[in-house]
Amino acid sequence: MVAPDRRPVLVYAESEGTSAAHQVRERFGAQSLIVSPVTGGGLTLGWLVVATGPGRRGFRPSALRLATELSSRIGTAIQRVMLHREMQASAREQSRTVRRLRRLAAAATNLAGAATPQAVLDTACMEACVIHEAGGAMARWSKADGSMVHSRAGEVNRDVAEAAFESVAGGRVNRGRGWIAYPLPNTDPWQHGALVVFVDEALAGEEEPVLSSLGSLIPLAFERDLGKET
Repeated sequence: MVAPDRRPVLVYAESEGTSAAHQVRERFGAQSLIVSPVTGGGLTLGWLVVATGPGRRGFRPSALRLATELSSRIGTAIQRVMLHREMQASAREQSRTVRRLRRLAAAATNLAGAATPQAVLDTACMEACVIHEAGGAMARWSKADGSMVHSRAGEVNRDVAEAAFESVAGGRVNRGRGWIAYPLPNTDPWQHGALVVFVDEALAGEEEPVLSSLGSLIPLAFERDLGKET
């Protein structure tokens, strides 16, 4: 930006048009102004302000046409950038979903290969961290004889985990700040379990089915290996 006493000043400001014009007038003592909205998709994205300094002659009609054309091109360029960013974000999300589905398939294989109930929960916690790139996970399973199997992977907050386990006692998925908890369904009312995954940010709604699918695999593997022990 250069002082208007030398040559015209063009300013693009992401603010209300009259405010942008006022800023130019106050800062440079502009004498003549052209304020043209920068639009895209039916929305006003900003304002293009063109100014001349003291002692300079006012704008001609041709200058107004030029400013209008320029603001239109700016709006088109901004729209293209925004669309490109949206497409990139969508591509990243799709790639992320594909990776998680592949990890879920691998988790199913690993759970099937677990040799003991303890190994099942250990595998489940590790796979939950891998699938959702979580900081930690914790699982527990109460057996019919009153004993309990525990497992954890990564960094976990035990106090938060206890509250999370209690929150799914009714059999529903629950979430809190930095965690999401899944009950592990079972046909035997004397046996039940839960999986708590610690995440840095809230999981998007479309991601939950992946972790729910992992949660549904755990009881099957657990009951299979529990049957081997009896």
